[in-house]
Amino acid sequence: MKKSIALVLSIVMLLVLAVGCTQTPAATSNAPATSTAPVESTAPATSAPAQEVTITYQTVSATDMFTKGFAEYQKTHPNVKLEVQASDAQQYNAKVIAEAQTKTMPDVMWWQAKQYVGAESTGAFLETTDLINTQFKDRFVDGTFSMAKSSDGKIFCLPCEMQIQGFLVNTALFQKYNVAIPQTFDDLLAAAKTFKDNGVTLFGNGTKDQWPTWGWYHWFELWGVNENKDAIYKDHSMKFADSDAATALKKMIELYNAGAFPVDDSTITYEQTKTLFLDQKCAMMTTSTDWLTGIVGSDLDKAGSIQYNFGATFADSKYDQNTCVKMMGNGYGIRADITDEKKAILLDYFDWFYGNGGANIAILDGLVLPVKFDVTATITPLTQSILDLTLKTTRTGIITTDYAAYDMWGDNVDIWLESGQYLATMVNGCIDGSISSSDLPDALAHYDGLIDNAIKAYAALK
Repeated sequence: MKKSIALVLSIVMLLVLAVGCTQTPAATSNAPATSTAPVESTAPATSAPAQEVTITYQTVSATDMFTKGFAEYQKTHPNVKLEVQASDAQQYNAKVIAEAQTKTMPDVMWWQAKQYVGAESTGAFLETTDLINTQFKDRFVDGTFSMAKSSDGKIFCLPCEMQIQGFLVNTALFQKYNVAIPQTFDDLLAAAKTFKDNGVTLFGNGTKDQWPTWGWYHWFELWGVNENKDAIYKDHSMKFADSDAATALKKMIELYNAGAFPVDDSTITYEQTKTLFLDQKCAMMTTSTDWLTGIVGSDLDKAGSIQYNFGATFADSKYDQNTCVKMMGNGYGIRADITDEKKAILLDYFDWFYGNGGANIAILDGLVLPVKFDVTATITPLTQSILDLTLKTTRTGIITTDYAAYDMWGDNVDIWLESGQYLATMVNGCIDGSISSSDLPDALAHYDGLIDNAIKAYAALK
């Protein structure tokens, strides 16, 4: 019971790249929305059942890309129905955990990739390792399953979109004030000053919603957290406070002191951040590529004024700067005891979904399936930049900082939770001014204490 409670509490923290779209979840529907732009139907007319079959699907949004793709699939499979069970995002994690424990989940569902790994002991989800290695062999790009594999290489889901963490850039504002799009940290400082002098902030991200600031976590990787993860999180022979990774927090404070953020940063939600960005009150914002509803297809986007990039690098860091946070953060899980008929239908659907047909449906919302495909849909400039970075980047894709610790402690949410929450608190505090340079040593000491507690708790399990 304790583990279940901790999992529930961790929904905001563990769902790093939470929902594939930000629409408000709708009531249960048998008619999922179709694409917002015309796409020639490429759904196969194979494996069509003679009798009507209903597939049940659980998600946080009745109009996510699975339902949009399935609506296209149904055009050539009219006897296959989809019952969409949309659940409130705040309660979703608890609901799925309970369903896994009682084997009451629907035929297929959306969930976070590492959650499937954590739920392996329930036996609730179909192991997809062999399916991926046979039916879908060679379709998926590198990095697709970095978060979805258990310690012994098992996978219990099929992939959603390939996600990256980075920054939206309003190129029109940079052109207006004759500012170069930042490539280095020094560029960020110079840009912050110019924008501040003109009544605009460089960044718009607020911290009232804690999760939208995950893009800053990449700075820890740029300062060596992965290279030193054993020393920091396994045996703690290196204190986080003494590691180069702590430099990332100092850089955030420096950026705050340069006026790079709104003065009321701690009161700004993600939706308000989006408004600031689209109203051109800030030049950049950080977000993952699965939270772009309302931005993809906006007037700024259509005008070619929004790009997505991985942000600035650090010339004074000795660690590899040619990296990015790139992963399949979410997945589709199939119930382990699904009937053979329904399993065949789902595999037929996914066979189409992970090809040109499905990928060109998803791309309309700026979502890139982690497969090699030919773009035939009409896409916006922002979507093109996302496509380039997810599928064509030369940067090495890595997992974000919190998962370095999570992996060290056996993927145990109970053990990881408190330190994971506090790391987020430090990041947000440094960018909204609630943690100053003089406060940082005490904050780091507290974080190191939480790491010690986690290591002891993990050792006690052995």
